[in-house]
Amino acid sequence: AYWCRLGSKPEKYMDEIDLCCKFRLNCYDLALKSSKCNGILTKYSIQLNTSIHCIDNNETCAYETCMCDKLAAECFEKKLNKFNNGFINLPKKECRYESMLVS
Repeated sequence: AYWCRLGSKPEKYMDEIDLCCKFRLNCYDLALKSSKCNGILTKYSIQLNTSIHCIDNNETCAYETCMCDKLAAECFEKKLNKFNNGFINLPKKECRYESMLVS
């Protein structure tokens, strides 16, 4: 998937799983704008039961990053039946084909 590759931010997405990655990276971007935060490398604390609970103080980088990952995990769970094994380790050259992209 295009958006699920680290460092990738294309204009479109390939499938619903890729869209979950897009939402996650866009969420990180919002966290970066709202605080001094580096998103993907931020450590945070969670509590796991039947769902994920972010337990850092609200409005901290750790909490915002955790919420981005929580929402992404929930998105992946909802879209699990949409997972397409054909997109695993898709060669970079394939990412240039506009005909494969969803708008």
